[in-house]
Amino acid sequence: MSFFSFDIRLPRQGFLLEAKAQLPLTGLSCFYGPSGCGKTSLLRALAGYEKSTQGSVHLNQSYWQKDQTGLATHKRNLAFIFQQQNIFEHLTVYQNLALVKHQCAINNLDIDLCLKEFALIDLQNQLGNQLSGGQQQRVALARTLLMKPDLILMDEPLSALDQASKKELLPFIIKLKQSLPILYVTHSAEEVAQLADYVLLMEQGRITHQGSVTDMYPLLNRHEQYASVLWHIDHWQFKPDDNIVEARSEEQTLFLQYNALNHTQSKDSIPVRIFARDVSINLLREQHSSILNVLHGEIESIEETDSSALVQLKIGNKKLLSEISRLSLRKLGLKIGMSVYAQVKSVAVYS
Repeated sequence: MSFFSFDIRLPRQGFLLEAKAQLPLTGLSCFYGPSGCGKTSLLRALAGYEKSTQGSVHLNQSYWQKDQTGLATHKRNLAFIFQQQNIFEHLTVYQNLALVKHQCAINNLDIDLCLKEFALIDLQNQLGNQLSGGQQQRVALARTLLMKPDLILMDEPLSALDQASKKELLPFIIKLKQSLPILYVTHSAEEVAQLADYVLLMEQGRITHQGSVTDMYPLLNRHEQYASVLWHIDHWQFKPDDNIVEARSEEQTLFLQYNALNHTQSKDSIPVRIFARDVSINLLREQHSSILNVLHGEIESIEETDSSALVQLKIGNKKLLSEISRLSLRKLGLKIGMSVYAQVKSVAVYS
């Protein structure tokens, strides 16, 4: 199996960046954490931009860095996509892509296919400075695919875009990660939900947790206002009489509004985000309720704050979070290990 691993140290103002991981060279691995925790510094160190980096970086059996000696960035077969679009504004879209011909063994047919893949055919004769921010990022993604690097590094590529442009660009990043491995930096939990396969959580220059996006997602924003979990729907069936969708996530069933899934028929798996604030808890199964999503589970942990409690439930092989008041916690007598019923009031579908 191909892999990318690193064990590096880099002095930063206010802290020492010390990060170690071994990642599969497939899909999208996401570095997530608050601003200033070292995500971008780590990405720059892996790319060879930070000359004071110490330690090791290697891709399969090839060392990019060993101790204090490392390959120059241009000798590492990587592509770096920044927050700001780095295309040539005085060249057309086609000319921006054609520049890659001087670096890689591609032909005009490759460029034409890439224009089609990234919906750039109608824009190919426009200058870079005539494009919107989202369109410029699509050109950058298309150029990256043509370069065929061993690894793509992305530093918050959506942060400078408006919501409409972000939504437009997401499918193209998903398409790109199916062909090339990506290391991706963000502090957006929504981007993690929609893009990530593997997640590395960072705090003060260190990787504190890492694992699959499903396992890591409850930790992303556990202590923030919008604590949530991420499930993936792999099967669904439309119920025309009720205009509703019955969806399956492994052994669990969820009922969803039809319009939430009506544009997703081509996807193999759909991420759904369930917020703790939308989950209530009953000791018995409620027989007379309008809430359709009632799931049986067991309490795994309880974290109390001044006014509320965050209850983590085990639902089959999945996790679920419920945010309730401390008064409700006492009235129900909830304890770790208790069997309860979770009522899910709404589900956010990323389509």
